[in-house]
Amino acid sequence: MLTAVKTAKQMKTPFRLATCGWVLGPQYDRSLFDTILPKDMAVSCINRQVGRTPVDPGFADVAGRDKWAIPWLEDDPALTAAQLWVGRMRRDASDALQYGCSGLMGIHWRTRILGPNVAALAHAAWDQTGWSDGRAEFSGPIGGRAINYDINAIEGTQDDPLYQTIREGMSAYRLSVPNGTYVVTMKLCEHNYNKPKKRVFDIQIEGGIVAGGVDIFAKFGQSKAFNLTFKEIKVRDKYLDIHFIYNPDGKSLPCISAIEIQGPDYSRKINCGGPAYKDYEADVRGIANYPSTYDFYYDWSLHQFGPEAAEEIAQLFDKIDGQLPRPAQWDKGPGGLKPHFMTGKEIAERYSFFSRFARLRPRIEGAGNLERFDYWLSQFRLLQTMEILRVNWHNYNSFVTEAKKEQDPKQKMQLIKDSVIPVRIDLVQGIEKAYQDLLATVKTAGGMGNVANWEQHIIPKMLTGPGQELAEMMGKDLSAKAMPSQKYTGPARLIVPTVRTSIAVGEELKLKLIILAEKPPHDVSLYWRIMGQDEFNKVSATHVKRGVYSATIPKEAATDADFEYHVKVATDKGNDLYFPPTAPDINQTVLVMPKDN
Repeated sequence: MLTAVKTAKQMKTPFRLATCGWVLGPQYDRSLFDTILPKDMAVSCINRQVGRTPVDPGFADVAGRDKWAIPWLEDDPALTAAQLWVGRMRRDASDALQYGCSGLMGIHWRTRILGPNVAALAHAAWDQTGWSDGRAEFSGPIGGRAINYDINAIEGTQDDPLYQTIREGMSAYRLSVPNGTYVVTMKLCEHNYNKPKKRVFDIQIEGGIVAGGVDIFAKFGQSKAFNLTFKEIKVRDKYLDIHFIYNPDGKSLPCISAIEIQGPDYSRKINCGGPAYKDYEADVRGIANYPSTYDFYYDWSLHQFGPEAAEEIAQLFDKIDGQLPRPAQWDKGPGGLKPHFMTGKEIAERYSFFSRFARLRPRIEGAGNLERFDYWLSQFRLLQTMEILRVNWHNYNSFVTEAKKEQDPKQKMQLIKDSVIPVRIDLVQGIEKAYQDLLATVKTAGGMGNVANWEQHIIPKMLTGPGQELAEMMGKDLSAKAMPSQKYTGPARLIVPTVRTSIAVGEELKLKLIILAEKPPHDVSLYWRIMGQDEFNKVSATHVKRGVYSATIPKEAATDADFEYHVKVATDKGNDLYFPPTAPDINQTVLVMPKDN
């Protein structure tokens, strides 16, 4: 890093350097870079645990330089699912302001589906009136990972399971407790090292160092229970803050097995890194008390869907913000699905918000409002279909396992016919249903990336590979019903993946048009006119390949005046498609930017 600073100075670069990474600075001193880097160099970092931890409090210790917090607008484990994080964006913006950050950015992959999150973060960067009290509200571990050493027997305790799980590498635990005076006990166990000075750390509680140079092995050895108890810990702000500080005398990260908090009228016990055990609760993942979001969602709903149902929609989005089900997860890559069992009743309860949202559709008026409403309707229905697919996949795997165990060939084939094939067909039909909504949500190149993820990541594991295995078990190809269709059977759609709103004087505007339909359209045309003119100029689109067309608005459109355009597609079923959906009444406007003098 210092070499980069020296090189940039020697080369007299026209830009400044900045730091960025998963952490603001090293474990033992998050503000270290502030002491060794020139003040004209900005420092920044993304939030840990894909945004589930707050903005790093270490920002508050950095002074006299630009510092940029980078919240997660979405996380990649759930990259194929809708994510609503308006409350979290507000909390992160509030924290960043509290810590004196001068910049606020957001990490993301997709665009349209993140509209609420982007808008919330952008607005909160400038105005936090009405919802921010300047206090970071969060309860749980900050950073770290859970590790299970259940093969190790633990000396010095009869509660082996409590010490066999640890959280390692966390910087802190921030726990919501009533104000009062407590006895805090840390339960520790060293599983990994058999020498001293390998893992050394300090413990800070409520701002004061209560234990320095903690070396678990040096004190008690390997796989032995070790407790540290601290009395007279006073909590005045309803949060017990415990910080674990990397000590340079060691070479590894802090770890902890359990935390006990005992007061005259309050008791809490946490099995760090592990599940619930006796009267110890499971390790808390981190619960955020986000700022209110109703005011944001009411304004957003009013402009997205019109006034007819804005209040009800705002109430619904406010309730599910930060609480949306997550059928997608990391599975050797982002946005994967894994088989999982859930009853029909559980699915109905978990996704009841979808049916409530769907019931509001008759109240939506206007082509643009309906298009935006249907976009979110498809996103929510896709979430539910993904959950159903996971259940069908679980059932399919169970029946296949049962068939594999059957030794009698005739009985095996009967099991496949009676059990495996029907569930396989359910899977195929479910995927076709999912694709109807998946393709209905494609509005941008980012949406097309979601389709690629399904094609390259989900379908091979859920359908292609298992289908090949089943065909081998049967000794013949699967029937057409047990294989996904290669034809598009949904409603005709027009997609313009890249929409420019400005152009330089004398520049052509080339449009890529994608048309999804069972049959090729009769006509694809683009219409443009200078703003204020009556007549449109027509440009016939050129067929590129399959459902892809292109059309170019000529240079003469980009004069000193702005212009507008729309695309019209005449389908075989007589239903005309338009871009934008409000055309020809309201068209896409393009601003012509003057050349620099």
